[in-house]
Amino acid sequence: RFNASPDSTGAAVTSSDLTYAEQEMLNALRSEQMLHGRWGRNTNSPLALLLAERSASFGVAVSLRGTERPQGMLLLLDPLEGDIAPTGPDADLLLSVAHQISAALESGQLAGALRAMTKERDEMTRRAFYDPLTQIANRALFDETVTRALAKLGTSRRPLATLIIDLDNFKLINDVHGSVAGDQVLSAVAARLRAQIRKFDMVARVGGDEFGILLDGMRRRDDVHIVAERVVEALHAPIMLPTGNVVVGGSVGIAV
Repeated sequence: RFNASPDSTGAAVTSSDLTYAEQEMLNALRSEQMLHGRWGRNTNSPLALLLAERSASFGVAVSLRGTERPQGMLLLLDPLEGDIAPTGPDADLLLSVAHQISAALESGQLAGALRAMTKERDEMTRRAFYDPLTQIANRALFDETVTRALAKLGTSRRPLATLIIDLDNFKLINDVHGSVAGDQVLSAVAARLRAQIRKFDMVARVGGDEFGILLDGMRRRDDVHIVAERVVEALHAPIMLPTGNVVVGGSVGIAV
């Protein structure tokens, strides 16, 4: 149950569990669209329990229908006219209002469910195709992207290249400085590699200390050597760690 009450800036919303009487009333509204009655005639009925809980003598409960079960209820207590159940146009109006509220609730739930599903799907995709440590593509996404790029090579007629980078001193750094420092080195290397490529190229972690770069649609075949030289230079720049600066270095293999 969500309760809204006004405050100085707007409305404060708090949540709480449904009471026993509310749960029983919702169960009763599974098979009935509208129920009415007064407290005291059948004190064990769900509606009587609900009225007693609210210190009311008479009430009408209307189901806010959902796809599988009631989403809630519209509850009218102690009408000015006394113990008179709504009939005719009054009942039709009440049911119409309940239907509109139900549709709005269901629409909101559907939108929320779609957002949650989209978020979950995106998260599953991220986990399937991105390295959790460096936040760059993993080997699966790299292989898939290279395969797609090769497939369209016949129509694009522009050369593409892959670079495979193997870090030279990573095992030594990992052994001397520890695995946490090793993770920091890998993250720093990933950031440096990303800085050497265009937005539509790809850098990926394809192994423990191996990285891959895809240059898709180069103007000239020799452009790959320019990128490779920048990569080697970036890898030989010191990386700052809490335990001191380290130089990892790397070897690059190229296929055009």
